[in-house]
Amino acid sequence: MDDRNDNEFDIEVSLDESGELKFSRGYDYLPYTPDRIKRILKDCFNAELENIWFGYKGHRFEGYVEHYRVIDCDTKEVLNDYATLDGLRYFLARNHFPLYDHKSEKWKNISFKAIEFMDALKERYGEENVIDE
Repeated sequence: MDDRNDNEFDIEVSLDESGELKFSRGYDYLPYTPDRIKRILKDCFNAELENIWFGYKGHRFEGYVEHYRVIDCDTKEVLNDYATLDGLRYFLARNHFPLYDHKSEKWKNISFKAIEFMDALKERYGEENVIDE
């Protein structure tokens, strides 16, 4: 049995081109959005997700999770017959796929509370008196 905690991450140590130590974290889980998962599957694996339909009222039980088939786009071959988004998140994180890409980079470090605060300051003191950096 594995003694590791599920919330732990692995730190990998390697040498870069200049001979200096390089540290990188390997996460067990990252919160990929469903759209990001679909982009990774399309770009890297040439695959897509197909929702598995459980029938009318098939999802009305406690702990229900959507299940998907991972299908190759060219051959329509089923690569994984019973995948969940959380299972795909574990797989992608353990294989070091980045959490953000060019389509999601603009949302990476944004704090919506900070934006609301800056808007409130601009409204109260005027736009010319508040420096937004």
